[in-house]
Amino acid sequence: MYAALVVNQAPRLQPGNAPLAGFPGSELDRVDVLWQTIPGGAGPQDSFSVDYRPTGAGAWAAATFATPIDTGVGGRVVHTATLTGLAWNADYEYRVRHVRDGAVFATYEHGFHTRLRAGDPSPFSFAAYGDSATPTPTGFRAVQARINQVAPAFSVLLGDNIYDAGTHDQADARFSAERNPEAAAWIAGHVDYLGLGNHDIATAAGLPSEQDYSVPIPVAGITAPAAPPAAERPEHSFSWDYGSVHFVTFDTNSYQSPDRLRGLLDWTVADLAASTARWKIVYGHHPLAGDRKSTRLNSSH
Repeated sequence: MYAALVVNQAPRLQPGNAPLAGFPGSELDRVDVLWQTIPGGAGPQDSFSVDYRPTGAGAWAAATFATPIDTGVGGRVVHTATLTGLAWNADYEYRVRHVRDGAVFATYEHGFHTRLRAGDPSPFSFAAYGDSATPTPTGFRAVQARINQVAPAFSVLLGDNIYDAGTHDQADARFSAERNPEAAAWIAGHVDYLGLGNHDIATAAGLPSEQDYSVPIPVAGITAPAAPPAAERPEHSFSWDYGSVHFVTFDTNSYQSPDRLRGLLDWTVADLAASTARWKIVYGHHPLAGDRKSTRLNSSH
């Protein structure tokens, strides 16, 4: 139980710590539901429940809660619930109920579609973009509105997702339904797969983004074929499967350190080599091949 809370960022979907195909726990799909609260004053006692089910089915199943993350910033707390045992390529719905003094105070409900199983050759589309959520997100809202209209399966974030310095306050421009209703509507039912840029790591080496997103953490032999170098922050480099495509991202901010970059590229190669996917896509924020001048110029954006 908590004192009164305000839902500052409404529930959104993330992939969570899903293992790659072939590792234990990969037989079915899973997602995480995240939302953020801020203090709402003394007096009432608040709590949350999260349930999910196949769309239109009768009984709801209770989600598993993770330990809430106290960000240490303005009383912001990130809550996470995991939905497991999901059939591939299927429609589900979830509800997050905000309970105050034993009665339902507010309910957030949304549907979503699970991933294609790894190796499924069915066609799909996705959006990929970077340099997006500025403090006044007018342009980003227009882009997001177009994405919502086209309705791809998911989005891939190519970094610099939170300007100018990747702080929790600045993240409201992406997650707050009041400031960015188009983005909030999208992430309630679709996954934005994370990739980090230089602006995203400007605060505490990217800790706010780590707290606001929930991504697969590669553990060699347990959730993935290989692990990034031990010195790397585990949430910054990971891989995942969607149908016939294997996606890999790593922290391209490493371009400034040849030894660090070499270690991450070695991990990327090992991860790609272990995948049998027909298509393999590596994404990141900085261009790491080609003309050195253009790389140097682009790296500051």
